[in-house]
Amino acid sequence: MTRRNDAASGRSEHGQALALLLMLLAAVLGSLLFVFNSGQIVAAKIRLVGAADAAAYSGALAEARSLNFQSYMNRAIVANEVAIAQFVSLRSWSGYVRQALQEAATVGSLYPPVGGALRAVAQSWNAVDRGLQRTLPPLESAASRWNVDVLSSAETLSNVRTTALAGSLARDVAVANVPAPGAVELGREFIASNTLRWQQYTQGHGRTGDERARLRDVVMESRDGFTRARGWTLGLPPLLALRKRGGTDLIGYDAWRGMDTLSLRVAVLFGHHETPLAWNAAENRQRPEYLRGDHGGSYRDNPRASSYAESGLVARSGYAGLPAYRDVRTGRSTTSTPLRFDVEVHQDGGTIETSDVVLNGAATVVPGEDPKRVQPAYHTGNVYALSAAQVVFRRPVGRADRRPELASLFNPYWQARLVPVTRSQRLAAAAAHGGEADPFLVLP
Repeated sequence: MTRRNDAASGRSEHGQALALLLMLLAAVLGSLLFVFNSGQIVAAKIRLVGAADAAAYSGALAEARSLNFQSYMNRAIVANEVAIAQFVSLRSWSGYVRQALQEAATVGSLYPPVGGALRAVAQSWNAVDRGLQRTLPPLESAASRWNVDVLSSAETLSNVRTTALAGSLARDVAVANVPAPGAVELGREFIASNTLRWQQYTQGHGRTGDERARLRDVVMESRDGFTRARGWTLGLPPLLALRKRGGTDLIGYDAWRGMDTLSLRVAVLFGHHETPLAWNAAENRQRPEYLRGDHGGSYRDNPRASSYAESGLVARSGYAGLPAYRDVRTGRSTTSTPLRFDVEVHQDGGTIETSDVVLNGAATVVPGEDPKRVQPAYHTGNVYALSAAQVVFRRPVGRADRRPELASLFNPYWQARLVPVTRSQRLAAAAAHGGEADPFLVLP
């Protein structure tokens, strides 16, 4: 009797061990699946963060390149304006030299050998001057029309298309960095804010009123020495002085005028007497301008000769005036309110190769219990990542005077860099996803 009971007890204990073993295997399998899922999700999260960083940097880089392109357009406009000023200067100076040689030949006729040589030089220069007066005005007009019709328009077009280009580039980069096809999308909550920041960062300056004042200042400061002031003084001032004065100025916003004068000034009782010897002026304009320029001090030092030059001026009308342009909005600098580009990237959880995807919904089964599937928990079914980048204005080499340089669209020093995600950026994204405090964790 005792032996039978012992045998029955052994069989019962043997069955209990099998059930415990099955439960243990199920727990181990569940743990392995959990670890596998966690690894897959963390790997996907890391990959998604890298994709978000690449997307944000690409979008900011597109904006930086657009700002650099606009800066190059402005620099080209300035260079063409300076070239126009040089052509006008050459026409004015050439006419002045022609008249000076003619006067010298007339005086030299008192001594025939000298007079003959001066007449030959004057005739040769007359031919040169006729060629310059005929050739340069069309070049001035062509350069001016190029500024207005091509460079200014290209600058405006670049600014208008940048927002769409930056957003499209950011999306393409994000998709390219995640291998699962159709798995990644950019969140829409930052598209409007990126567009608004871009539109507010710069402003267009038209061709009315004083909107072109900044461009005019840059152009005037960019003139070369010959264009700015071409003069000299001989003699014993203030008793006796032979004064050459000349220069080319932008009159208002729509006329380039050059003037060259030469006068003999002799001290007399209570003043000086001016004897004009040679003078000339040249102008290319869109409309008549009645203001006066400095012209290297010509009106100040040689007023009578300047008056003669002004009265004999025959202006050309091919100049189109300073074009419209863009610049950083007034008040912006290298330290205040950099241009940000924010990105949210989300990946569909169904495209992450966790156990439920790889095994097609496989589950662990324990005798006497319902099947248990090990499924990751995603916030709204997605994995999220945030990133941000800035567009900054930074000189590659510091200024010689060690002063900080304010951001502008006249120097192509715009760069992109990644920056930390801000709390306001997180809150804005959270509000778009049901108000969760932080939907960017692996688990909600």
